[in-house]
Amino acid sequence: MGSSRDRVVKLSDGAEFDDKGLQLFVREKLAGYKSPKHVFAGGPPFRAPNGKADYKSVTEFAIEEVAKRA
Repeated sequence: MGSSRDRVVKLSDGAEFDDKGLQLFVREKLAGYKSPKHVFAGGPPFRAPNGKADYKSVTEFAIEEVAKRA
């Protein structure tokens, strides 16, 4: 099983998420092979108790979201 270019974003309070708009913006700035295949908003706070990024939780969340879309 390989990996894919997925991103998880945290929105500011009251912000609305526009998946297609974000992907169009990113494709203008990056080469197609560098732009994310999926972009997910939300999920639990992805921080460990010490304040560092919790990559394991982010990865698990992204895998669940990809499975929902499949």
